[in-house]
Amino acid sequence: MAKISAPITNKKAFKISNFEYGTIRRQEGKVVVELSKQQVNIETIKQLDFLYKTSDSFLPLEDIKDVDGAIQLIFKDIDSMKMLIDIKQEEYPIKLSILLAILKDNILARHFVSIHPSTIFYHPMEHIQYSYFSDNDCLPYDNRTSNFEKYRALALFVITGFSYEKCLGQQQEVAKVGNDLVKNILSTKNLEELTLLIHDTYNYITHEYISAIKTNDYRSKKRTKYLLIGAIGAVIICSFATGVAIRRHANTEINAMQAKVEQTKNDLKVEKLLNTGDLQSVEKEMKHLDYSDKDISNMYFEQGDFQKSLAYNPNQLEKIIEKIYQNQADFNEKHKDDKKAHDKKDQPIQQIYDLEIKGNTTNKKSLKDKLTIEQAIANHEIDTMKTQLSFIEDKNTALRMLTVFLSEDELQNAQAVVNKFPDKAFQNRYDLKSTQEELNEQKKAISKEKNKDKKANMQKNADALSDRIEKLQKEIKKDTDEVKNDK
Repeated sequence: MAKISAPITNKKAFKISNFEYGTIRRQEGKVVVELSKQQVNIETIKQLDFLYKTSDSFLPLEDIKDVDGAIQLIFKDIDSMKMLIDIKQEEYPIKLSILLAILKDNILARHFVSIHPSTIFYHPMEHIQYSYFSDNDCLPYDNRTSNFEKYRALALFVITGFSYEKCLGQQQEVAKVGNDLVKNILSTKNLEELTLLIHDTYNYITHEYISAIKTNDYRSKKRTKYLLIGAIGAVIICSFATGVAIRRHANTEINAMQAKVEQTKNDLKVEKLLNTGDLQSVEKEMKHLDYSDKDISNMYFEQGDFQKSLAYNPNQLEKIIEKIYQNQADFNEKHKDDKKAHDKKDQPIQQIYDLEIKGNTTNKKSLKDKLTIEQAIANHEIDTMKTQLSFIEDKNTALRMLTVFLSEDELQNAQAVVNKFPDKAFQNRYDLKSTQEELNEQKKAISKEKNKDKKANMQKNADALSDRIEKLQKEIKKDTDEVKNDK
């Protein structure tokens, strides 16, 4: 089922990915490529000014910074552009169109560019822009792998959805689960053969896709127009290949696309009912259209009816709890300047206490036990939390328990959580709290000290503690952002 929810803005969410030379981060209108200074062969940052002299093939470079032992290349983000690493969400004609545009462009023949999917940006149907490149010896670049091998790995990534790294280094594993097109890609010997294969496959699939939509009994003309524009653009149908392998692969994709068109019709019916706000009618219609319990659960989740969502799919419990905590965080931020304290019953966290695990599920007992602990955590019931710690296996629950222990200055119990879950995310939070307390004690001692030399040394220690706190806060934020991004 297509996700049913309120419209969202075009603002790009925070996203961080690794590529072969470092990380690439997309946030607040910028694309930041970060490299360890150990990989950068320069004496002054001015030696990297050549990076500003780029063509339209690249994102516009705005700044270069030396930050905490790393070199940051800061590009302007183009809001309409998407990261190639997310292309798996696109319809098949778009995937092939973008891949074909990259192969025809053959930028590796002109520049030392990374074509890792995290570093390429695209706009359907064939607009491509690159980010990281190294046209001199200052920046790292892999000359051991041939350009063709890189392009073939990229083609496998687009077609299969496997990681680029796996498509580059574990092609035998990819071949085992691949279809005929994957096997044909692996059999190509050079870029020309690969480009021709993708060209013929694109033409055939696009032709069949258009035919499938034209003949489908799909009444919504406006929706059909948007579907055609978004999926195929202004494509002129060329003569298409009739090879057996391409046809077999294409027909599979066309069948899947026809099913998507039919599903879109059903989703439109559900969306129309959702606009009325009558969730019971939505539920009834979804059952009539044979939506799964998970689909109905997701519908209720998106509409904020967490108990109904849980009733249809008890395994949504963790997702629901995370959403309630996020709603509480948003509530706190919105009302942070309010002078009058809000009644607890009016706060989102209260919804955790109203949840119940009903219905039949194989793990019903473990879910009920988890919910009991989560309710105790939400209510800061320290004694109950201490007795239940030894039974916790869920790291998400444990992290929330650790957060409460730290907020209540229960450092001994917090240490017990860290011991049970020896994870960097847990340790960082504990270290942050203990360092903050150490800094507070140091500040008190400084205020009482009369000796200037001793006071100066104590201040140095305090400054070091402040630096450590700042570093831990950054690490915790980075870890939290990465977890959100993964989800």
